[in-house]
Amino acid sequence: MSASVLLVFAQHEVSGAASHAPQWANLQRSAVDSYIERETPIAWNALLNNIGPCGDCVTGAACGIVVARPCKSDPDYFYQWQRDAALQGQIPSIRLHRGQQEFSHEIQQHSQAQAILQLIWNPSGDNGEAWGLGEPRFMVDGFIHSWFQGWGSPQRDGPALSAIAFIQTHSWLKDMGQAPHAKLIIWPIVKNDLTYHGQYWNNSGQDLWEEVLQTTFFQIAEQHSALLEGANFAFLSGPQCISCDQAPQVLCFQGRFWKGHQCYNSGRPRSGLDFNCELGSIQMFDPKAECDQIQFQPHRDSALANHKVVQDSFRYHGCNNGHQWGDAVAVGSYPEFVYYNGMPWYLAIQAAAEQLYDAVYQWQDVEWIHMGIQSLVFFHADVLTSAAGQYTRSHTTYQNIHDAVKTYADGFVSVVSCAKYHPRNGTLHEGEHRNDGKPDSASHLHWRYAALLCAIHSRATQVPASWGEACATSPGVCTAIEQSGHYSTAHNQSWPSACSQQHHRQTPCHCQHPVAYHFNGIQQYGEIYVLGTIPALGNWRDWGCHLRADKYTNSDQIWYSIVQLPAGERAVYKYIRKWEGRVDPNRLTQVQDCGQDHW
Repeated sequence: MSASVLLVFAQHEVSGAASHAPQWANLQRSAVDSYIERETPIAWNALLNNIGPCGDCVTGAACGIVVARPCKSDPDYFYQWQRDAALQGQIPSIRLHRGQQEFSHEIQQHSQAQAILQLIWNPSGDNGEAWGLGEPRFMVDGFIHSWFQGWGSPQRDGPALSAIAFIQTHSWLKDMGQAPHAKLIIWPIVKNDLTYHGQYWNNSGQDLWEEVLQTTFFQIAEQHSALLEGANFAFLSGPQCISCDQAPQVLCFQGRFWKGHQCYNSGRPRSGLDFNCELGSIQMFDPKAECDQIQFQPHRDSALANHKVVQDSFRYHGCNNGHQWGDAVAVGSYPEFVYYNGMPWYLAIQAAAEQLYDAVYQWQDVEWIHMGIQSLVFFHADVLTSAAGQYTRSHTTYQNIHDAVKTYADGFVSVVSCAKYHPRNGTLHEGEHRNDGKPDSASHLHWRYAALLCAIHSRATQVPASWGEACATSPGVCTAIEQSGHYSTAHNQSWPSACSQQHHRQTPCHCQHPVAYHFNGIQQYGEIYVLGTIPALGNWRDWGCHLRADKYTNSDQIWYSIVQLPAGERAVYKYIRKWEGRVDPNRLTQVQDCGQDHW
């Protein structure tokens, strides 16, 4: 039963069927609770193991560098992606403000790395004036030199996300009685990032999916949040932030992405629907936001309506077969996406849950729920059976809607946790195949684990501090004003010893290695497979992995397949001919431990 149907029951108290809803919701909630208990330490461990130099999976990474993925093939993401690194920095900051300091050592090292990266010229640089702060990724070795091989750049959201994370760290240092150190260590890094956005906020960059040059809602939303938070921070703490004066103009332009109840991002050959709007909404989340429509907070009419429209655009993927209309489904970046056959992304699925958890938190804070004309498309899943209205916490409808939306959010977590092919060791891949739901593309991507932890935190009401959304203002007329500023070097990175506590990892690394299977012989194309005792090789039940023939020649009849297997895995396997059964006897694969490639 879908959460949207539950909402209709909440309004009309349908007899009989409604009585089954609480039981179904409780079963799902219990399953999600169990999954979170199992997966949380795995996700934290995966994040830590991707940070140099102590990460178990990233041998050779420099101090404080956050590696996007600990593998160097299929695909090679062994570098620091600025967006991923900044989002990772926001998660421990939430724990710092709750008095949990176990990751302060990693935050300290990351600030030192960022101070170095801001000095490095790269393809996104502008005559040395902005040092290329929009560069999306950097190599991870001790020199931390920039990536020079044509990756889509610049990407305008990275500095904003970094500024948001470090402002949170700055606030924590002040709370620790270390205000002078905060001003010397953190503020110079933040000021450079904010200066960049004051200068370039109205310039296009590569979109979130690194395919087209455009301005996206996510980019504008992050820039506004960073500039407004920077302005509020500067007002309370003393440092000057001239670039932050651009925040109202950025907010004004942010509204131009919305048409009715949909957020559109133009860019051929796309329809305009794009998950970056939902990612922007959760990144703008302020637990103390006012309930007006200036901003697009998770609980507001436009954001909820857009959530519904985007989810529906993915319902026709084969992996979503069997889901009722209105159920949580596997979602991806945008409907026309073609990378890896347009697979749904785990970060998008978890972010869909996070937006709804954030909305529930905001309703709890203001103690009422507003159902506007726009958001009825979300609340009733196209079954428009009740009028718009406002329901206070004392009203039965408030509690019914509150519980149903939280159940709906749990449904997105269940899409991942209950997936037929979800690895038992908790590994998260980039996404899943759009037709059959099998994990697809890169494993152990940093952002996937970060997205899961963000959703878990929101579900548990462990939310970040307010960033001042209530102070947001928007002019009547939008004006594209740019503010050039001065960039300076963050020289001082000597942290006080009282603020550095190193975390000791308690669980082993769950990285994977590419394993190559080879078979030599004259066969017809499509006949040879490798089959084995583990899920990646078919569990002896299906055809396993098809061997490729793109290296096959008359003189070298080689068939091969490269399969990602968990570190330390042992597997029995054999080669089979599709129509005639086994080709040879059983063999053994022993995968090397983390940090060693196995071929």
